[in-house]
Amino acid sequence: MIYDDETGIGEKEIVSTLGNSASATTVPTVGAVKTGLDGKQDTINGTPGYVMTGTGTPGEVGERAIYSANTNYSDSLVTAETVNTGVINAVNSSLIRVNEQGTPSDSGTLWEINTSLFALNVRPMLPDGYIQRQYIYMMEGSYIKVEDLPISAGYKVEFDFQTTATLGSNLRNYLGGRSGGSAGGGFRLSKLASGGTTLNRVVLYGFESGTEYYDPTTQFQPNTRYKYTYDNGVCTLESGGSVVSTQTFTVTDNTSTKWGINAYVNGTTWQTNSSDIYVYSVKVWNTQGELVMNLVPATYNNTVGFYDTVSKTFKTATSGTFTAGPSCISPNLINMIPANITVGKYISAQGVVSDSVSNFIYNKYIPVKPNTKYTLSFNNELYFVTMSEYSSESDAGFIKRTQGSTGGNTSLTITTGATTQYLRWGSNPYGNDNEVTLEQIQAINWMLTEGDTAQTYRPYGENICY
Repeated sequence: MIYDDETGIGEKEIVSTLGNSASATTVPTVGAVKTGLDGKQDTINGTPGYVMTGTGTPGEVGERAIYSANTNYSDSLVTAETVNTGVINAVNSSLIRVNEQGTPSDSGTLWEINTSLFALNVRPMLPDGYIQRQYIYMMEGSYIKVEDLPISAGYKVEFDFQTTATLGSNLRNYLGGRSGGSAGGGFRLSKLASGGTTLNRVVLYGFESGTEYYDPTTQFQPNTRYKYTYDNGVCTLESGGSVVSTQTFTVTDNTSTKWGINAYVNGTTWQTNSSDIYVYSVKVWNTQGELVMNLVPATYNNTVGFYDTVSKTFKTATSGTFTAGPSCISPNLINMIPANITVGKYISAQGVVSDSVSNFIYNKYIPVKPNTKYTLSFNNELYFVTMSEYSSESDAGFIKRTQGSTGGNTSLTITTGATTQYLRWGSNPYGNDNEVTLEQIQAINWMLTEGDTAQTYRPYGENICY
């Protein structure tokens, strides 16, 4: 029975065909009710291979592509396979497998940066404004009181230094760490400067009160680099990788050891050296093997001293004069990455960039100083090289071009003009009939340095102190 608005309860015929009339006199039915999603909601259309995601609007669904091309992407998704392939390609192209001697080897266990693709620009260990130096030159009577530092069993001290041409005639104390006025009670590295045949003999001091070791055969040599190590009571002096003197002492803990470079404290009096010394580094490790002092030669606003990378403090001369050694960053001004090189171009004598199959130019403008000598050097004899001077970073700023003699060049030196601010250089390495490739260019160890002498090749940006 069916309810009817006009007649109330009535009857209607049940039919099996669904009609669309609003005034039908029959009731449709089907044999079963469809419950599948395709019959209950709209079809979600999407691109094959895409992933469906929410759009941010309730009830709406969007899609994102799967990233698979070897190019940059913005809003696509990425597969694990693509990530894996990208990492492998990056390693294979950016790193070179080498053995422990640094020689390329397919079975090598070490990796080396491929500097033909990227500049080896080592980040300095010092904060901005500090310049790491190769060494600090401490003149006669100059010294530095480092700080009071507890020394215990298990501590390690490493001191890298070099003697000068004249060793001096009085007692020398290269490194002192001492507590109070006791003869032992600390450690020292000194030399005996008197006594006939004992002159310049190595003297090692340990932590036993009153103990010291006069090496009966070993003497300090002038102009020689040494490394002194105190390791849990074992004092060792090395030079060129070979041990020249060693002695073991019993260790007595000291809660406050007064440190001095080129001096030591005797009670309350500092005993200084009688001549000069070059200091490359001072390091101290505690009983847990943690670095507790790391003095790095440095300058800051033309002030010379040691920067402690552990305490992050700058320590300058307590007395006397310190002089900074050369910078630790390679003096090479040439960054041989592909972005800086153009193959098939050259700069003419008139400053015009022209086409030439066998030539190339270094297209980055290198800042230089006016009225200054610069030397371009390389490890092969090349057909010819040129250096062009500019007053600005544009062809319009061209001043002049200097060309080396044709054939057999190994370096080219110029003196920049009064208005020169930039240099660009180029070469025809192997003659007019020989086409040149990027790989050949990068294998020539180009070096541009200030001065009139060709220097030993070091890559651009390399920290040469390591």
